[in-house]
Amino acid sequence: GVQAMGDASGGLPLWEWYPDILGTSHRRIFSTLAIASTFALLYSPWPALKQMRKSGTSVGSKVGFIPLFAMLLNNTVGFTYGVVTTNYDVMGVNGFGSILCLVYVLTYLRYSDNRRRQVRYIGIFFLGLAALEYYLYSLEQETRVDFAGVCNNIVYIIMLSSPLSQACQVVKHRSTANASWGLTISCAANSFFWAAYAHVIDDWYLLFPPLLGMVLAAMQISLLIIFSKRCLGIHPKKKEKEAVEMAPQAGKSKSSPSCKASKSAVSVPNARLGKNGNASSDKDGAQVAAELP
Repeated sequence: GVQAMGDASGGLPLWEWYPDILGTSHRRIFSTLAIASTFALLYSPWPALKQMRKSGTSVGSKVGFIPLFAMLLNNTVGFTYGVVTTNYDVMGVNGFGSILCLVYVLTYLRYSDNRRRQVRYIGIFFLGLAALEYYLYSLEQETRVDFAGVCNNIVYIIMLSSPLSQACQVVKHRSTANASWGLTISCAANSFFWAAYAHVIDDWYLLFPPLLGMVLAAMQISLLIIFSKRCLGIHPKKKEKEAVEMAPQAGKSKSSPSCKASKSAVSVPNARLGKNGNASSDKDGAQVAAELP
């Protein structure tokens, strides 16, 4: 039966052609998942930029220029690596990401209060990109692939500084108030899909950055679990309810002895009336007040 299947597959035995079919299907599956998760991450800055456009200023925005600029740099270098290696999956997703991130950066510049310095960064970026492209195509193909892969890894490592700084803030403040579960899990899934895709096509330059991303995402998820309010047993709603219930009781607290004394000092002189119904003199009232404990 194995020999018959081998004859039907062009003379190759089952154990030789089956891994090729399995690898092709795995490549298609993981490339689709990786591209879909990348599109989801590329969409993440859009709500903040939409709010910025509505308010007309970048002050108080949830997204900054540096993360957007780093995304642009990462996608552009990734697109270059896809072109050099003729990988259409990498080329397509990073090409689309480069255009979208450029739109993000230009939108941010329109409403930015520090536009001059940021435009300078954009100019340096395009000059560096032109120099990189010129140098790449002056190299031989094998050296070109190695150089583009190293540049891609360096830029990705720089990109990891943003989630790493977020993890440091969680440890420093022992709070997950400024952390996002959704974004962290999305980054972990994206790194896993790209790592699986790179493993299937046996590309170590494409495999190394997602592996680092998976390690960092696992560390972030661990920190979110450790410092989450639920794990610490803190229930903000319960505390707020207790505070509301205690507030009226605090207002009905018993009066202090000094308050009692002052009230008695006022009421007793008024109660000391003479036989004719007249109030006692101020001297008598002061004497009674002095006798009070």
